[in-house]
Amino acid sequence: MYSDKKTNDPRRVTLFQCPVCGNPGGLPEAVAGKICCSSCHTAFPLLQQEIPLLLKSPEAYLGNLCLLYEREQRELQERKAAVDNSKKIHPYQHNRLDNIGKALEERISDLSLLQQEVMQHITITDILKEIGKDGQTGYIHDYSYLRRDWCRLPEGEAEIAHLLTVLAGEINTWHPTCEQLLVLGAGTGRIAWELTLHARQVFALDKSYSMISHFARILKEDFYFRYLSTKGISSSSGVVHLLRATLDRSDTARSNRIHCLVADAATLPFPDSSADVIVSVYFTDVIPLHSYLAEIKRVLTPGGIFIHYGPLDYHFTDITQYLTPEEVHTAFLHAGFEVHAGQHSRQAPHLEMQEATIRKYYSNHVFTAVNTKALSPATTGDTIFEINGELHYEIKGTVTRNGENMSTSSFYLPDGEVFEGASTAIDILRHFDGQQTMQEVIAAIQTEYDIKDPEEQELLLSTIRTLLQKKALTPRY
Repeated sequence: MYSDKKTNDPRRVTLFQCPVCGNPGGLPEAVAGKICCSSCHTAFPLLQQEIPLLLKSPEAYLGNLCLLYEREQRELQERKAAVDNSKKIHPYQHNRLDNIGKALEERISDLSLLQQEVMQHITITDILKEIGKDGQTGYIHDYSYLRRDWCRLPEGEAEIAHLLTVLAGEINTWHPTCEQLLVLGAGTGRIAWELTLHARQVFALDKSYSMISHFARILKEDFYFRYLSTKGISSSSGVVHLLRATLDRSDTARSNRIHCLVADAATLPFPDSSADVIVSVYFTDVIPLHSYLAEIKRVLTPGGIFIHYGPLDYHFTDITQYLTPEEVHTAFLHAGFEVHAGQHSRQAPHLEMQEATIRKYYSNHVFTAVNTKALSPATTGDTIFEINGELHYEIKGTVTRNGENMSTSSFYLPDGEVFEGASTAIDILRHFDGQQTMQEVIAAIQTEYDIKDPEEQELLLSTIRTLLQKKALTPRY
């Protein structure tokens, strides 16, 4: 159990699930800066003595991170040297370049502190193992998000207000009583912090240690930094800003509801059915859908919801996984979700700066997926079903004086209940021949009737769920 004395809520997630072996009760209280799984004995560092790093390969992650911070510092030092040299050549640029130099120095110092913390949890061997491997290509965006999230600038507050209006509306509509809420790709944490008003416990997850580290710091104290912007600025005064990241810490109840951790959406360190709401803002197009969909399904409670907000502006290289909104919805439908996409596009600014001559606006795709009950406790897409014995049905027709042909259909379920308006169900049942898997049957029906609309797909799955619940279909063993 990860030690947390902030709340006595009985439904609080007290046991993190081990991301290596999957043991839901495998992570005891931290000892000597580490959380060791009682099953597979993997040691997970507690960064800064408070941030659990719950990844499958913690040493590899930290080794790679150390190399990333080293590379970033080296590049910033090269830029600083170029700035110093330019000051000598172009005296008229001295004020602007002097401010840029100070901003670069502070960023180098910040990265050095992060690197020192990482080095406490690994050996030189862990670092050497990562040299030459893929993955040392991360770009650190912390300050852009710190500026938006915590500096109380008008443009940042406007973007946050827009985001929260959408998220709060979805939560209040689909799951107004939320105990556990996860924010995937939480970044520097503002969205997670604001959502403590809508949930008893909020977990801010990000695979970026630097992002989560800054959030954890702001929860305790203000953070001053120089924000550097070198492109699209209308005047020299807009190049460097001395900013303060701050929040109101007087509400200790909210602080007690927030938890920070470094984790991967592809291996969520939470037990099955432990979260009521999972939120993704500008995140889930960073990794392919198939890498995290099953985890969302596993961790959500029955009736729990997943909220997606952001453009499908894919940031990975596998173009076969650049799914359209319709394909994303279909994937969720097949995974056993109801998809509600009433707000297909919500245009909003992103990381806007008032001084900038270039503005970025996103047409954000918004949808909420409700985790419905599984088709059957033992059902998967590979399960083969057949009709449960003989099912009797009736079709009654009437021809009116005007020559109109009207018909009604019904069939009798094994429990004696009459299924009225059964023409759709009858058409579905005739596909279950005891030879095809559930996945094959669904695909055949969608092809035969050209079912592409998400609402029609959900109606199909809902009808199949009803037939399973009423025992009109039974697994073939």
